[in-house]
Amino acid sequence: MSQTVSESTSRGNLSLWSKVVYGTGDIFGGGSLALVDFLYAIFLTDVVLLSPLAVSVIIFGSHAWTALVQLWVGRLSDRTESRHGRRRVFFLFTGWTIPLVLFGMWFPVFWPFEVLKTLNYLFWSLCFFTVYNLLIVPYNALGAEIVRSYDGRSSLNAVRLFFSCLAIIVCTSLPLLIVRYFDPDLKLGYGVMAIGFGLVFALPWYAIYAVNKEPARVSRIGGRPGGRWAAEMRTLLANRTVLRFAIMVTVSALAIKVTCLLVAYYVKYYFLRVGDLPLILLVVASFQTLSVPIYLQLSYRIGKSPTYIMGTIVACLGGIGLFLMPSDMGLGWLLVFFALVGVGMSAILAIPYFLFGDVADLGALLLGRRVEGLLSGAHVFLINGCAALGKVSMIVILGVSGFVAPRREMVDGVVQLIDQPQSELVLTVLRVATTLLPLFLFLVGMVVLWRYPLTRERHDRLATLLERIEAGDECERERRTLLEELN
Repeated sequence: MSQTVSESTSRGNLSLWSKVVYGTGDIFGGGSLALVDFLYAIFLTDVVLLSPLAVSVIIFGSHAWTALVQLWVGRLSDRTESRHGRRRVFFLFTGWTIPLVLFGMWFPVFWPFEVLKTLNYLFWSLCFFTVYNLLIVPYNALGAEIVRSYDGRSSLNAVRLFFSCLAIIVCTSLPLLIVRYFDPDLKLGYGVMAIGFGLVFALPWYAIYAVNKEPARVSRIGGRPGGRWAAEMRTLLANRTVLRFAIMVTVSALAIKVTCLLVAYYVKYYFLRVGDLPLILLVVASFQTLSVPIYLQLSYRIGKSPTYIMGTIVACLGGIGLFLMPSDMGLGWLLVFFALVGVGMSAILAIPYFLFGDVADLGALLLGRRVEGLLSGAHVFLINGCAALGKVSMIVILGVSGFVAPRREMVDGVVQLIDQPQSELVLTVLRVATTLLPLFLFLVGMVVLWRYPLTRERHDRLATLLERIEAGDECERERRTLLEELN
């Protein structure tokens, strides 16, 4: 199997079976983040009854920690040498911990001291993001290595995103239904949910380990050794193509993380449709998933950056519709506009992954060595940095605006959570931050990616040039010419 995969990847191809198995890794990548992004903050405020300040401490602390971990993991995976490979060794020794950390994150505790509850959930959040980065950073790097062609990477990432979106559908609509099945026993409901999803997330990593063998590749190009991380990142970001990619990833991730955080609050408190929340999240994730193959074909036909721009326009239309909707509008129109948001977000999520491998090749040309792990760590660092900035800001703003958490009250002999009405200021903040703020950020990403320099034709030249350099040819003149065009 290893020889077969190595031979096929050297030609830029990969079997359908290998693509499918590789794609299952994003069941964890997309599904676990969907649980955290859509439902964890409202779990902490409305179930565990932590204050917005305490929740902001948990979010900021966990994302600050993951910023340190992911860059270290990326560089470590570039330098790891083992009989299990550079990337796959992380899958082998980390996958089994997923059910444990999810159980710790989602098991409700009702201790009387908020400080203890905050420390408990901060600890398990740190554990989750450590495990997440130990898996996803090498996983991203592996994907850039096993397929090298421009369209081949789009195809591989489309399969990956299909599984990611499928996991998002399940992980946004099913968890609350599982918890309600065990109502009013919240501990049992959330415990079953966490363990069940943890097992589903863990199993694919061992299939990827067995099937997707790393190709025999040299890590240096032209014999150039690796340098210091900070110096290498400065060299990469001095290139305008890499800088555009980084800005696009930043604004897209910030917009998506803010939207995911607030949509549950928006539906629950502005539209007063908490019972319809699983259906609304199902519609968003379903249309997002169904749109992936459409955007894949568009990226083949018109290019990756024009496809991103088209998705941005669709998402903006959905956001404007949601902003203009009165709170008593019927469910049908609400689903229509959320469906548009899902269709648009599909491209905004997909295209950065389609472009990642191409940028990794450009990084190899700039630095003289393969840097998939370094760039994967930096990519995830940007996403999590945006998550920290967006989530903490929004939670703090909600708290300052006067957000009122539910109260635990005894009803017919059973302790229940009773929702409280929110002020007009809180509702206005939810309305603007869930719709207009992401819309503005989407437009910034569209402007940045306009006339993106790394086209299919230039990437073909780039891939050919890298192969010649790896073969020992003298190509310094062609290298400088291409780098000038991409800067």
